[in-house]
Amino acid sequence: GLLYLKYGTSFRAGGFNQNLGVAAQPVTIPSSYRDETIATTELGFKARVFDGFQVNLSAYKSQISDQIVQRDNGCTLTSCGQIATSFLTNAGEGDVMGYELDVSRRFSIGASTLRLTVAASKQEGEITAGPFKGAALPQIPDWITSAEANLRVPLSPKATFFTNLSISG
Repeated sequence: GLLYLKYGTSFRAGGFNQNLGVAAQPVTIPSSYRDETIATTELGFKARVFDGFQVNLSAYKSQISDQIVQRDNGCTLTSCGQIATSFLTNAGEGDVMGYELDVSRRFSIGASTLRLTVAASKQEGEITAGPFKGAALPQIPDWITSAEANLRVPLSPKATFFTNLSISG
């Protein structure tokens, strides 16, 4: 088996909002927003167990600074005389934690190969500082699950039939 520790950083560039809305808007649109930065640490284990099953298990934590989110200025046709204007802004600091497990096995069926994989992950995230402190981070589902089957059938020395079935939720 392989035990690993991984650390990485990333960023999403800040920028400027082109449309600053109208004077009557309930939420003021900032003219600019800062770069978002993320630092992630992951601890994982990979091993082949129980007669050829590949098992991958990992846990991670990401720390986000100046998270970029999309909002709108709160306008409606009745309140501002126009529809809402979307803009980007910084939501503050945040933490994301998660766990992942996937198990796969390859089977030989004559000259063909079938690979089956099942996976599940659990994650959670929260804005820990800034104007949205305590709010859940957007686009972080509680659970993600999947199952996949890949079949390869040799047709000739130069051709192989391949099909894939993937289910996720």
